[in-house]
Amino acid sequence: MKKKFVTSPFFMLEASDGTLTAIDLVRNVKYKLLDPRFFDIMHLCVNPVDEECMVERYFDQNLIDTALDIGLLLETPSKTYAETKVWENAYWSRAAYLTFSQLNLAYIEPDASNTALSELSEFRRNHMKSLQDDSAYPARLWHGKESVFLPKPTGTGRIDFDSLLRRRSHRTFLRKPVSLEVLSNVLHESTQSYRDGEKSKESGDTLFYLNSFYTWLNIYVLIQGVDGFSPGVYQYDPISHTLGVIKLGDFNSEIKECIANQGWIEGGGFCIFIGVQWERYSWVYRHSRAYINLLVQIGEFGQELLMHSYKYGLGGWMTPAVNEVKAAWLLGIGEEEDAMYFMKFGLYRKSDA
Repeated sequence: MKKKFVTSPFFMLEASDGTLTAIDLVRNVKYKLLDPRFFDIMHLCVNPVDEECMVERYFDQNLIDTALDIGLLLETPSKTYAETKVWENAYWSRAAYLTFSQLNLAYIEPDASNTALSELSEFRRNHMKSLQDDSAYPARLWHGKESVFLPKPTGTGRIDFDSLLRRRSHRTFLRKPVSLEVLSNVLHESTQSYRDGEKSKESGDTLFYLNSFYTWLNIYVLIQGVDGFSPGVYQYDPISHTLGVIKLGDFNSEIKECIANQGWIEGGGFCIFIGVQWERYSWVYRHSRAYINLLVQIGEFGQELLMHSYKYGLGGWMTPAVNEVKAAWLLGIGEEEDAMYFMKFGLYRKSDA
């Protein structure tokens, strides 16, 4: 069987000062394409072609080899090509989301203003069933080696709207540990929507796969100073209300490296990385706005954590400046996930109020 090659979907062209530059998004390398034949070979290989076909089109071997060496062309099928197509196969691209999100692309479902709700619901059920028939809904990833049960929550779960008035960004924290009861309440109350979403799926009605109760969410808790809990990296399970042990120890230095060396993590309390399981999210949301919608949902969940943390007297701050590769090493996660957002909570110094 002849090898076939295709233009890499992770090569983009950028025009600047009258010059076209090729950007390799995999290796973060830029190339100035001085030879116009590169554009021709990119156009030819939008659909897979074999090397013999390229030679017949008068592309010399040196040009073909160079295109392969710099990653402009990829062999297909191959593991490398499959990895670059994860986003495109779900009809949306992380690299190009800003462009696609502005195109007012139509959704596959009928316009709700012209369609009865019952008809719209049935359309969604049938669509989700067709997705299920094609491939199974991915399971949530779990990395905990052993699980530790948290105390039974004692809070009411109600939102304390006065906490909105008290909310400030706090960046200096006491070394005093946070109580285990407070940690338990904050995690449990912040994830009620998560449990509501999972419970709705138990009915078996495919319509509920479309709810947006954090289908993508994985929560990583880094304990720094909590009464009765060893410092370390944990994954939180909102269903069983447990923390799964990933690794134990003091990881303050590693945490800083993950967030551009921002030093305001010292003191007691805990940090949270909000993780995104791409395959699970893109299985449900297969349209160009999915990435932007996800960023909104990350903000929504961040607000849940803020509201309930401040309700129990904690302070905190947050940042999206996360180095995904370093965070993946710290959290022990693979390429199926990314840590997209970081938050720190603890008892803050009154001078920081």
